[in-house]
Amino acid sequence: LFTMAAAGSVPSGKFQGKMILVENLFDTEAYPWQGDWYRQKVEQHFGNKADQHFRLWYIDRANHSDSSRQTYPTQTVSYLGVLQQALLDLAAWVERDVEPPTNTAYAIVDGQVEVPDSAEARGGIQPVIRLLANGAKRANIAPGETVSLRADITVPEGTGELVEAAWDLDGGGDYSERLDSSQLKQSKNGSTKVVLERQQRFAEPGTYFVTLRVASQRQGNTATPFTRIQNLARVRVVVK
Repeated sequence: LFTMAAAGSVPSGKFQGKMILVENLFDTEAYPWQGDWYRQKVEQHFGNKADQHFRLWYIDRANHSDSSRQTYPTQTVSYLGVLQQALLDLAAWVERDVEPPTNTAYAIVDGQVEVPDSAEARGGIQPVIRLLANGAKRANIAPGETVSLRADITVPEGTGELVEAAWDLDGGGDYSERLDSSQLKQSKNGSTKVVLERQQRFAEPGTYFVTLRVASQRQGNTATPFTRIQNLARVRVVVK
């Protein structure tokens, strides 16, 4: 019903050539499970040759909008960089037979798409962040007390390097504290891994959603505004 209303027909999964499907996990209009539904149609058509023609990349924290500016910048990221990279990878696949990165690993649980916590297990092309405050997703502290923030960031193998990280400490969405690639010490161990640690104090009582947003780029190009693959993570700091 959804696809019939939007496109006038129901996709069959039957096509010639190659395709990369980008599906957003925070999409409020094209629901994530629809990507799995179409993948099943493709596999029915191509059988065990489906991977020679098709990729499905799930993008965490991305919504439906084509804008680089997000309505809620501490909740979602732009998927435009993923779309740009997918077009380049598709062209390379078709013209030079260069295979793109693997499908995103996922499971469908009660109608929801769930992806693994680690970049190694998840695959695809998006960096993955594990952000903790005092070792947990929530920290309770007193005004003026220090909270320890730690972020473990991993870029899937063969998909690029981290080129930017930015902190939003009060939930305002301005990401005023930015780190460039020279400040991101990256270790090559199959994947590109970065650990960021900092101490933070909050003088006033309240609930603060500390957010870290990062971007990777296939060639590690820090200058280009294109093909920057974003993700973010949040923790709750309660000051009282």
